[in-house]
Amino acid sequence: MSLPPLETYPVYWIGGSFSGGKSTTARLLAERHDLKTYHLDWHMLNDPAFEEFLIKDGPWFWMSNELKMERYAPAFPTVVSQIEELSQARAVVVEGPGLLPHLLAAHHVDPEYVIYLLPTASFQRRVNRQRGEWVKLILAPFADPGQAWEEWMLLDEQFADLIEAAAIEARYRCVRNDGGLGVEDVVQLVAAHFGLEDGMA
Repeated sequence: MSLPPLETYPVYWIGGSFSGGKSTTARLLAERHDLKTYHLDWHMLNDPAFEEFLIKDGPWFWMSNELKMERYAPAFPTVVSQIEELSQARAVVVEGPGLLPHLLAAHHVDPEYVIYLLPTASFQRRVNRQRGEWVKLILAPFADPGQAWEEWMLLDEQFADLIEAAAIEARYRCVRNDGGLGVEDVVQLVAAHFGLEDGMA
């Protein structure tokens, strides 16, 4: 297994924690720079190639971060294989919390092609509160939704801290957003990091 060879198109990797703006940033970059998007969580949930890695034994949001990472790690070879195929025809932007820094580092992904988007704890909570009905639906099965919410948010905050520490160790760039950066700010920051020019990949 290997990352796409040099003769293929570039692959841009956007990792980070939940509610960090990864999906929105990837989508807008793809629209503006003619990139193919690869949303890891979508594939984990819908792609038959990832069937063996699905979480089937408990609510994902309340699973320990260690278990989440253990599920992402064995799926990474499948991700690499699919990205290798996609990048033969077009530049690709990949996003998802499962792009763990040590996995990318082990495959010698150059830091100029990697960035991690991480919300601060307060901004993460603000973003999730704005998701209204979806959050209510997720919390509905719990006898104490308030406590479930707190446990969920704490796990996500800890996940962000783990990702940040691992990314720094691997010398990958991290961006912590407290809400001061708007969507357009983040998109421009990431595009500049990747060296993307208007209309070009």
